[in-house]
Amino acid sequence: MTGLSKSKIYQLIASGDIEAAKVGRATVVFVDSLRSFLRSHCKQPRSRA
Repeated sequence: MTGLSKSKIYQLIASGDIEAAKVGRATVVFVDSLRSFLRSHCKQPRSRA
């Protein structure tokens, strides 16, 4: 979905770039946090002229 590996997602959580919480044994990523991160790190596609 994001193009990022599971280990990269965990690195981003550990560094504080993405917010997440533990629910039992599962790690739940907050959608707003993930969207914000992706928007700020995405490059705009070049137009074909």
